[in-house]
Amino acid sequence: MEHQADLFHQKFAEAHLAKCNSEWLTNTWDMIAKRMIAGPRGKYGGEKKASTRRKEECLWRNPCWDELRHKRAIDTVPNDFLKAVEGVGAGLANFGRMLHNYALGHKLMPFPIMGDMMWPRIGHKPMSRTVTEIDHLK
Repeated sequence: MEHQADLFHQKFAEAHLAKCNSEWLTNTWDMIAKRMIAGPRGKYGGEKKASTRRKEECLWRNPCWDELRHKRAIDTVPNDFLKAVEGVGAGLANFGRMLHNYALGHKLMPFPIMGDMMWPRIGHKPMSRTVTEIDHLK
């Protein structure tokens, strides 16, 4: 019985969302990513460099996004993103955050899935230090 009530409320919410913006019911993360990759540069506008487009396409093809790729944005929960970026480097995690913010900023989903403080902090590997004069003399 409880499952039927959940299903009823979900369908009711989807009907309401369809009246607001019908795209919200069909936008998958794959559609959003392809739109972001093909779109213009961020705040500066203009065309993206071909190398930037290739890099973003490569990041999106990474297997960490496989479970999220064909999921509707409105069906996504924070755990989906957290699971995708678990154990990946800073570049992939940053791409996930960019994708989420792009979808939100371009009104491709009705609400944020994760707040700023929910995203995992991915530390960068420390840079190798330069050789000092003392090291050189040794």
